Amino acid sequence: MVNWQLYFDSIQESYQKWWQVDTIIRVKNDWFSNSSPLEDLQVETVPDETFLGKKDKQPQRLEILAGLRKYSLDSDDSDNHVLLQGKPGSGKSTALVRLLFEEAGKRDETRIPVFIKLRSHKTSTIALIHNFLKSHKIYLNDPEIDRLLFENQLFVMLDGVNELPSEEATKEVKVFRDAHPKVPMVFTTRDLGIWGNLGIETRLTMQPLTEGRMRSFVRGYLEDKGEKLLNQLNNERLKKLGETPLFLLMLCFVYDENEKIPDNLGETFRRFTRQHYKQSKADVTTLADSKLLWSESLEYLAFEMTKRKDKPAIGIREAKSIIREFLQENNENNYSTTRQCLWLSDLENHHLIQKLDEDSIEFHHQLIQEYYAAEYLLQQLQKLNDRDLQWRYLNYLKWTEPIALMLGLLKDKELALKVVRLALAVDFGLGARLAGEVDPLWQEETVQWVAELPVSPLYRLYLLGKTGSEKAHNILCKNLESSLDEKIAIVRALGNISSEKSRGTLIDLLKDQETRVCLESAAILEQISHSQDIPSLINIFKIASLAIKFKIIDIFEILNDPKLISALLDLIDGEKDGFLIQRIGYVIKNITNIDTLYKLKDYCDEQGLNFPIHYKPYLDKENHLYNIIPSFGKIRSYGPLVRAIPKLSKYESIKDIFVAINSSDEEIRQAAIQQSENFPLRDDILDLLLQALNDKDESVYLTTVNIFKKIATLETLSVLYQRIPKITSIYQLYDLIAIIASVQSKTKQYSLEPMSLPTDSEKKSSIEKASLSETPQSSTSPQIIQNFNFNAPVDTVAGNVEGNLINHKEGKE
Repeated sequence: MVNWQLYFDSIQESYQKWWQVDTIIRVKNDWFSNSSPLEDLQVETVPDETFLGKKDKQPQRLEILAGLRKYSLDSDDSDNHVLLQGKPGSGKSTALVRLLFEEAGKRDETRIPVFIKLRSHKTSTIALIHNFLKSHKIYLNDPEIDRLLFENQLFVMLDGVNELPSEEATKEVKVFRDAHPKVPMVFTTRDLGIWGNLGIETRLTMQPLTEGRMRSFVRGYLEDKGEKLLNQLNNERLKKLGETPLFLLMLCFVYDENEKIPDNLGETFRRFTRQHYKQSKADVTTLADSKLLWSESLEYLAFEMTKRKDKPAIGIREAKSIIREFLQENNENNYSTTRQCLWLSDLENHHLIQKLDEDSIEFHHQLIQEYYAAEYLLQQLQKLNDRDLQWRYLNYLKWTEPIALMLGLLKDKELALKVVRLALAVDFGLGARLAGEVDPLWQEETVQWVAELPVSPLYRLYLLGKTGSEKAHNILCKNLESSLDEKIAIVRALGNISSEKSRGTLIDLLKDQETRVCLESAAILEQISHSQDIPSLINIFKIASLAIKFKIIDIFEILNDPKLISALLDLIDGEKDGFLIQRIGYVIKNITNIDTLYKLKDYCDEQGLNFPIHYKPYLDKENHLYNIIPSFGKIRSYGPLVRAIPKLSKYESIKDIFVAINSSDEEIRQAAIQQSENFPLRDDILDLLLQALNDKDESVYLTTVNIFKKIATLETLSVLYQRIPKITSIYQLYDLIAIIASVQSKTKQYSLEPMSLPTDSEKKSSIEKASLSETPQSSTSPQIIQNFNFNAPVDTVAGNVEGNLINHKEGKE
C-alpha cells in the first residue's frame, strides 16, 4: 500500500519556499517571502485562428494558477492538457512549482501532483515520473505508474518543452501526451515552434507584470530606495524588462548595491553576475582554488555548452572535459581529473551552476547561460571571419539570445554594424531583431537598413516592428495613409516597439475611420498601456464609438489603477448605454474592492469624489438587492468556427490526393490536404499545398497552414519566401511567417547553411562578398541591399542571399 501522505509531506517540505527554487538570487528581507513578483501574475488564453487570421473568440485573462487549474484539473474537455508559453524569466517554472506545492497541500490521492523537468529526458516520460516519485519517498515500477495514469490519478506538470534534448525525446513526449488525454497535464515552453506545442490546443500566454505590481514589488524589496529606482526607470526598454519577474528582481538586486540602473539587458546581467560573484566568493574556501577564475570559467563553460548542445544541460563527464580545456588554455599546471571535479563542485556549492540529476549539470537559468556565452563570444568576435560568424553562430537559433545580449555590451560600432549586416544576409527577421539590439545611438542606421530592404511594403512594415526600436516609429508613421492591411501592419509594429511615442500613436488611431484599425489598436493597447496613458484614453473615450468605448474600458480594467476612479465615476453620468455603464461599474468594483452602492457612496464622500447621479435612484434602504453595483465582466465574442475535418476514406495515392484537391466540395479538399502529410514532401505535393494556400474556403486554408507547419523543411523556405511579395493581406502574411518560424524552430536554423565552410585562410569567399564586410558609406543607401535578391532560386539560402552565391550541390561538411 502506497503511503501518499509521506509523499505530500516531502513535497511540502522541499518546496515550502517555492519562490526560491532554482534561483541564485537570495533576497535580503522577509517581505519577499510573502510577496513574490508572481503574485497577481496573469495568463491569457490564445484564441484559435481561423481563416486569414480571424479569431473564434476574444482572449480571456485569468490569474495564473486559476488558469492552469481551469484548463487541466477542472476541464470538461476531451483533452485535459494546457500549454503555458512565456518569455524567458516570465515565471513559468516558478508557477508550476507553486502549483505543485499547493496541490500537494490538498493531500488529494485522486489527483497526485508530479513535477518533471523535460530537459532531463533520457529514455521516457514514465522514467521521469518514476525518478520524481522516488525523490519524494515513493518507489513505483513502470506498470504501477501506468495504472495510475490509466486511472487518471496523476496530475503531471512538465516543465520546458523547448528544452527537450532531441527530436526523438520530443516525439516520445508527444506519444505520452496522446496516450493519456484525460490525465490533467500542464506543459511549459519558451516558444511555440512546431516542436514547442506538441499539438496542444489549449494555450495560455504569460502576461507581463502590471505597473502597479511592479511598483509594489520594488518598494517592498528596496524599501526607501524603491521610489528612487522607479523615478529613474524612464528608459522604455528597461521598463519592459521590469515587466518580467526575473529581470525585475535582477534590477532590484543590482540597484541595491550602488543606486544606479544599467543601460540594457546585457549590462543588467553583467552587473548582476559580478555582484553575485563578489558576494559568493567573499570569505569562502574553495576545493579547487578556483575563485580567481570563476567568472572566466563560467563564460567558457556556457560558450562550449551552447556550441555543443541544443539544450541547456550537459553531462558531467563532458563538463569536466570543458573545464580541462579551460585550465589548459589558462596555463594552469594542475588540470587533473580530481581538480576538474572539484572545480565543478566549487561552482555548484556557490550557486553558480546546479546538478540536474546525477549525470548532468546546468546553469540556474537558461538566461544566465546565454549571458555568460555572450560574454565569451564578445571576446572572440574580432577573431571570427564573416562566414564563420554567419553560419556557425548567426544561423542557429540557440545563438540568437546570446548574440542579442552581446550586442548590448558591444562598444565597437563598426563591429556591431557588421554583425547586423551579416545577420540580414542570413535571415531578414533575424537581422531586423538584431538591428534593434545595438546601442541606441547606432539604431538609426541599422533601422534604416531594414527600411530599405528589397521586400514588399507589407513585409517591410512587419520587419520594422520586429526591430523593437523607437527609431522605426517615424518611418512607420509616414505610411499611415497606406492600404488597410498596411495600416494594420503598422499598428502591430507599433505594439512591438511599445514606447511612449508608439502608444500615443496607437491611442490616436482609436479615432481612425477604419473600424478594423481602431479595434486592432485597442487590442494592442490592452497589452502595452501604462498608467500615464490614462488622460489620453479618457479624452478618446469621450468621442469614440460605442465599440471602442467598450475596448477602452477593457484597457482600464487591465491597468487597475486607483487614479482611474474619479474619471470612471464621471463617465457613468456621461453615458446612456446601460451595458457600458454596467461595464464601467465592473471596473470600479475591481479597483476599489467595493461591491455595494452604499459603500461606494461612503468611499466617494471620504475621497471627495462625485457620486454618480445615475446611481442615486438605486440607493434604496429597504431593497438591498439594489445596493449591488450594476456590473458585468468583459464581453466575449464568437466568430465562425472551423469545421471538423470530415472522416472520409483514406487516400491511398498521390493521384487520389490530386483528384480530391480539385473537388468542388470544400470538405473533400480539406480532407485531401490533411492527408497529404502522409506522403513525402515531393515537388508535386509542395505545388499542391501552395495551390491550397490560395483556397478561398477558410477550413481548407487553415488546414493547409497547419500541414505546412508540420512538414515544411529548410529546403522549401525559399519557395515560401517568394510568396511574400505577392501577399497583400496582413493575416496571410502572419500565417506565412508562422509557417517559416515553425520550420526554423523545428530545424533550429534560420536557413540552409553552405555545404562547405571555408578555412580561416579563405579570406575572400563569395559569401563574404555577399555579407559586405566593409562599412556602408551612407545609412540611406546601405551597400548590403545591393547583394540581396528576394526572389532567389529554391537552392539558395532562404531567399535572402543572391542565388549564385551558395551552391548546395557542393559536398556536405
